[in-house]
Amino acid sequence: MMRKILIGLLVLVVAAIAALHLVLKYRVDRIIRTAVIPQAEQKLGLGITLGDASMSLFGGAVDIRELAVKNPAGYTEPDMLTLSRGSIALGLLPLLRKEVRIDHAKATDLKLTLVRNKEGVLNMGALTKKLEAGQPPAPGKPAGEGQPPAAPTGPAAQPTKVLIRDLEMNVAIQYVDHALSEKPLVLVFDTDLKLKDIATFPRPAADAWGTVGIQSRLAGTSNSLMTAELAGTLAPLVDPGAPSFELAGTIHNVDPRLIQLLYEKTGIASDPFSIDVKLLCKNGIFDPSHSLLTLHLRNVVLSPSLSGRLGGIKKLASANVPINVAGTLQSPAIDWQQTLVQTMIQNAAGNLGDIFSALGNNPKAHKKLKIPDGLLKKP
Repeated sequence: MMRKILIGLLVLVVAAIAALHLVLKYRVDRIIRTAVIPQAEQKLGLGITLGDASMSLFGGAVDIRELAVKNPAGYTEPDMLTLSRGSIALGLLPLLRKEVRIDHAKATDLKLTLVRNKEGVLNMGALTKKLEAGQPPAPGKPAGEGQPPAAPTGPAAQPTKVLIRDLEMNVAIQYVDHALSEKPLVLVFDTDLKLKDIATFPRPAADAWGTVGIQSRLAGTSNSLMTAELAGTLAPLVDPGAPSFELAGTIHNVDPRLIQLLYEKTGIASDPFSIDVKLLCKNGIFDPSHSLLTLHLRNVVLSPSLSGRLGGIKKLASANVPINVAGTLQSPAIDWQQTLVQTMIQNAAGNLGDIFSALGNNPKAHKKLKIPDGLLKKP
């Protein structure tokens, strides 16, 4: 008799667990579709589609399939973000306090598309400007049409606290630039992303800032060795439109297609070169005294027109070009064209100074050199 009772209880427990699992599976899908996605669409002003979502009873893992976040209006590429399948391991106890703690996450076929339109506006920049304004347009509509109702106020309006404890995933980052040339420049980077202790709410000063690690390599081409290694720290994202962060690292072997565009814009060509990155952003604004992109050019070749401006000098063995970064995250100010040309002038002036020292006071030799007025003067 006791054995039959135990077997019966075991069957009931298994049935209850199975029923609870089904409830969680379909309940989570319904919650995401009816609550999470509409709120996200309203806040971002972007369309969001979802294939399926479910939650496992054991471990608190949420599975998401076929997720797509649309681009803002005005961009020809349909999607900003797509995900074939993702799994997020959540801390269950924080959920009782209305906090989301992501202990671990993984993704399959995750793709982020960054697009700069013909007006020079990046899709992520357009999105953050909407977040700053606080009134994003309805999905798929230009600003000013179909504005959503004002967000509620009071305790119910408090945003959910999110903490990413540990996230490591591979993402394909596609960069499409319609402003550089008539034919869009398309680069795809195979990127390993690591995030640790990233929060959306203020945290104690001792561990307030999380860490970011990025390792990326150019995909889809065999004649380029372009890679990037970047690391930094990120303050709690209380206002996603105005983040504070530090980022440093190096981009190696800049792709030949970018070098060709560099030549077309400035008349300066180089062997594949590296860029040292050092950025400091405070509340969405770059600190120009601590934000610098340094180009290390090798075997520099100048166009005939630029060479004529520099006394006939056609080549330079190397040149280091420091370019300050100012402005905001949405509209950075990087005067790279003027800085490049000015650096070439300064390098050419230094070379000519060495030549004059070697020539001494030989007037015949001086006449053979084409020296523009004021070239050797300090800028």
